[in-house]
Amino acid sequence: MDTEELAEVDRELRLLCDTHGLAWVVSEVDHLIQEGRQLVRHPESVTTNRGLSWATRASPGKYPGPADFIAVPFSPSERTLLLIDAMLTVFAQLPRIQARTLEILRQGWNGKVPVVEEVSLSDDADGQEMSISVNVATGYDAIVADLSALRGVVNE
Repeated sequence: MDTEELAEVDRELRLLCDTHGLAWVVSEVDHLIQEGRQLVRHPESVTTNRGLSWATRASPGKYPGPADFIAVPFSPSERTLLLIDAMLTVFAQLPRIQARTLEILRQGWNGKVPVVEEVSLSDDADGQEMSISVNVATGYDAIVADLSALRGVVNE
């Protein structure tokens, strides 16, 4: 995919997340993209306080000095893949999380609480609600399959 196609896919995925209550996924991915990929850069030479200097590669066993951490920006395809992977993780794990949540809520306090059929979660920051119901898992397999196929196209 070229840069324009990647940008369009990224926009569409972000819009999809925003309209389905997954703005937090986009926020987390944006935070990761902003930090960049952290790489370690070792100094090529070390100078001691006595003015002695040696190359780190030429002197095995010597303390090479502190390493620098540098942030390398993600490429457009890597940024899109980060978002796709985050969405895949959410949609692959969400049915299990929802089923377990409903199971716990149904148990209540030894049957003293009425049976729960649906729970609505909302984020106070954006006011969007996400509903968890007994039959909500339908459709997630199709979403995971579509995202996996899209990941293959972007990764080429």
